[in-house]
Amino acid sequence: KENLQKYFRYLNQFYHRRLSKHECYHTLLPAFERKLSEIHDYYWGDSSNYIQATEGILYATASLLAVQKYYDLASERFEMMLSVSNGRTDGKNMYILHSLEGISYCAYCTENYKKAEEALIQAVKILRNIESNNVPWICRLYSNCAACHIRMRDYQTAQEVLKQSFHMLMEHHQLNAEREARIRSNLMICQLEQGNIAEITVSGWQQYISKVKSKPEIGQYNYSNCMLMDAWYKGVLLGANREALSEARAALEINRELLEENAYELSVNYAVLEKIY
Repeated sequence: KENLQKYFRYLNQFYHRRLSKHECYHTLLPAFERKLSEIHDYYWGDSSNYIQATEGILYATASLLAVQKYYDLASERFEMMLSVSNGRTDGKNMYILHSLEGISYCAYCTENYKKAEEALIQAVKILRNIESNNVPWICRLYSNCAACHIRMRDYQTAQEVLKQSFHMLMEHHQLNAEREARIRSNLMICQLEQGNIAEITVSGWQQYISKVKSKPEIGQYNYSNCMLMDAWYKGVLLGANREALSEARAALEINRELLEENAYELSVNYAVLEKIY
């Protein structure tokens, strides 16, 4: 109905502007409760249509709240969505997976890394029971699990998970440039955090960086990220400052074009440059 479409149009504007706390609590949330009540009171005829409608409005609202960094409010609605989705009987409901990823994202952003990991593992178990090619999705979830372990300073487990993802993608011929860059960068973070300079030398990082430099199709953001990490390794750990400075400057030029002025990644680039200087 038109009034429900109006609610979705109202949500969409907050992907382009800030949602104030006053508007969140006094306009958006009351509107959400009214729409949820309307869906509940409407005669659907088929219960699956009712579930789908409820999932839809919960997902749209929860995602928006997460984008706007109202993580606790978003997590509550992802939990509601999970409860509703578990009422399905077909066992292939994507909303279950989306709600688990939403719960994990909110938990990660509020530094509840254990809860974030538990939700991701639950999603992986569901994907493994679905008869379709879900290897890239599973490996992305594993990469997020590894990020949780990195935050918990459990670098050994993080490395094991990342290596498992790498071998899965290789085995199923799903290892593209972006996925390889994500895995190798996270492995490099683990080694840097542990101070394993010797391990970095023999792990094939330099061979990978040579490949990155010769293959621009890896993508500008992944390229700059790899160059910046290599600059830190060569400059701060090995003392090869001239080469490191060149790589950090090249990364900065790319990031200036790709990122907003106040982006966190840009501040990291300047911090690496400052350390090398």
